Amino acid sequence: MTVHMNTARAWAPTILAVAVAALALGGCGKSDDEQIRSAVRDLRAALEKKDAERACGLLGPNAEAQYVAILSSVSRARGCAELVRQSDTDDEDVASARRQVANAKITVRGDMAMLAGSGDEGPIGLRKIDGDWQVDDLLTPSLNEPPRGEKALTRSDAQQIRATALAASDALRRKDFERLCSLMSPGAEAQFIIGGAFAAMFSGADDEGPSTFSCSTMLRELTKLADDDGDRGFLDLLPSRDEVGQARIVIRDANATIDVPGRSSTAMIRLDGRWLFDADIEKPSTAADLKRCWQAAGAKIATRADDLRFADENEAESLAATTDRMSVKGANWRIFYTMDKGGEDPGLFEVLRNPRTADVVAYVKDAADHPNVVASARDCGA
Repeated sequence: MTVHMNTARAWAPTILAVAVAALALGGCGKSDDEQIRSAVRDLRAALEKKDAERACGLLGPNAEAQYVAILSSVSRARGCAELVRQSDTDDEDVASARRQVANAKITVRGDMAMLAGSGDEGPIGLRKIDGDWQVDDLLTPSLNEPPRGEKALTRSDAQQIRATALAASDALRRKDFERLCSLMSPGAEAQFIIGGAFAAMFSGADDEGPSTFSCSTMLRELTKLADDDGDRGFLDLLPSRDEVGQARIVIRDANATIDVPGRSSTAMIRLDGRWLFDADIEKPSTAADLKRCWQAAGAKIATRADDLRFADENEAESLAATTDRMSVKGANWRIFYTMDKGGEDPGLFEVLRNPRTADVVAYVKDAADHPNVVASARDCGA
């Protein structure tokens, strides 16, 4: 399933403030309390130095999945290490985080703990893993975490996957959002939370945004919008009961997909023996991928300026950009080209002057006469 998260940029800093305050809380100390507080300094140093190995090593698996899902929504980078290397830290945020952790109340229950921050920051959930305290939950912490997924562990993997998908479809129909959230991995849950935060802001119902970032609250926001405008939106990412029945299940180790004809695959992951809906981190298409797709759609590839002499930048009517490609609509033409490796737009003027400015440039002349070619080329990389 693909979540279009770039539109949530406005909410990402709010959610990330929680993550920055305490991404990982392990380390050494004479007591659990001291280990939890002292580990933040190690993490801050790792982030400031962009020490990806150290920073990611301080994260528990659940928190790492959340961290990747959140930051991938506003970054071209993929994976924990790459995200850390390309992240920015703010001196004011660092100082605030240190003060918050120093004054925070810590509650320990068995191998789980909660750090309740001061001010507007939310609590952080922790878990003791192999003797070290690590952040376990950045968004929905609890000292009594209910089990995720279906109980039928004796079923085959394919049966468990279908059972999970059917349970999700039924939960959505009944608007049982707590149940629906329990069928998601931490990463998938994080994607729905940030998606719901954006939906709440976009609806205009609350200019200051939602009061909590819980999964069930955000799903209510998404469902409310869907009911208002008749568009399932984010909720269309989950297969319906009928679609589950005709779906093809593809399993690769601890990952799987639910493939339904005519729609995007839905990602699944096996955690603690149970299959859950997983986050779908969109990977930017490579230049080679886009070239093959544009050619298959029927567009031509430009290699020199003469190929694009039909186009005038002053005739450009609209532009549509993603992390890896640009689509420009002209008076009766369409030009597609790749972004540079940093995700920056080389600009239509430069592309027209020298197509080699971009890795690949494709074009469609007389676009009005070739609507199917334009539509197919526009979908490349989506």
